[in-house]
Amino acid sequence: MQKLEIIIEAVELKRVLRILDECNVRGYSILPNIMGRGSKGGVRSGGDLSDILNNVLIITVDDPDVIQRVVERIQPLLANYSGVMIVSDVTLYE
Repeated sequence: MQKLEIIIEAVELKRVLRILDECNVRGYSILPNIMGRGSKGGVRSGGDLSDILNNVLIITVDDPDVIQRVVERIQPLLANYSGVMIVSDVTLYE
């Protein structure tokens, strides 16, 4: 099993969730209002007036082939929007 963590601008959340559904991802968790500092420097967080600058974290665990399909579909979004994807091998206990 692999875990995929996606941090992306909240404005792209619906598009990412649509991709997860189209790739038949089993399930995911969403953590809103993620704040942090990336390789480009500065602490990034949204303002009080709008969610447009907020980041979200989406976490999913699935088979490696499913995760690879998701990564291939989401990677082009990162060219236009701030974000990162992290893939790691995990053991899932249910």
